[in-house]
Amino acid sequence: MKTLKVLWGVLGLGLISTVCVYLFGLGRMDMNDAKWQWIQSKIYDEPRQTIDYVFVGSSRTWCAVRSRQLEEGLNLKRVWNFGRHWTGRDMDYVIIRALLERHDVRHLMIETIGQERFTPHMYARYVMSADDMWAEVWYHLNGLTWRDYLTYSDPLKQRLKHMAGYGTELSVRAGRMWLSRVIYRLKYHREVQAEIAANDQTGGFYVNDAQLLPNPDFVEKFKNFKPIYPIWKSRVLLPPDSFADFYLQRIASVSDQHGTDVNFVFISDYASVLPSGQMFRRLRQWGPVYIPNLADIYKMAYWRDQNHIYQQGAVVMTDLIQQLIKQGPLSSDSGKQYE
Repeated sequence: MKTLKVLWGVLGLGLISTVCVYLFGLGRMDMNDAKWQWIQSKIYDEPRQTIDYVFVGSSRTWCAVRSRQLEEGLNLKRVWNFGRHWTGRDMDYVIIRALLERHDVRHLMIETIGQERFTPHMYARYVMSADDMWAEVWYHLNGLTWRDYLTYSDPLKQRLKHMAGYGTELSVRAGRMWLSRVIYRLKYHREVQAEIAANDQTGGFYVNDAQLLPNPDFVEKFKNFKPIYPIWKSRVLLPPDSFADFYLQRIASVSDQHGTDVNFVFISDYASVLPSGQMFRRLRQWGPVYIPNLADIYKMAYWRDQNHIYQQGAVVMTDLIQQLIKQGPLSSDSGKQYE
């Protein structure tokens, strides 16, 4: 009985949320995040145009891919780096869907860090559309068994809590959207606008790279690291129809509708091993997987910290990606392990 009450409550909130979103529209969510504001400005403010490559991912991509270097090296007109804070396939999808509805993108380059994360991105609830929310609700409910419903299991509780959070956010979206816009205009607009202009100069590549030496804690942690470049050998199988897979399939579908080529590029942490064969095959069903040569980038001087490459390292990483685009996604020594 308790399960049914909670479930009906969540569904009722979802219906209210849907009505609110369709009445007041989605709009943009202004916040004190200069890269997010720049991404929104490129999607919503720029006139419809053709972009050769758009890189989508976390701050790993943000710090590693130099858009202007690729434009020059490959004789391209336009490359955008849509790397932003944190990973999340739901946010990848939200960004890609909005982008493809408003611009013509030839190639998507989507970050993979080797092992998928199964948690939602913290911004997703602020920008998710009502139809996307209902699709995710169906995914979550369809993934449960009758035993979960009868026993009010922990997986059911977690999913209901997650869906209630989405529903609550959507139901107050209009008010939050206007409130955040007012706060942003009064408090952050001038500061963020300067960073947006800087991002325009770099095509979205990281603009605050003033750090001169790698983080001391990072150096201490990896001072004895001996670089090895194997494929990940864990026997742990990826769960079928995972949260990440759900959104990767939606990315593939919306890209196909707009005639956009989907690709993946391995941009991971320092000392990470290559994706497992199973992970590689999982991604390969949606598009080619570009594997840079790890021996060329696992040099401590190239890294700000364990998660982010910087300075000369970004030049090297971008050059490696450029070579892969010219010669083939698995043309590197690391990539040849998958052949």
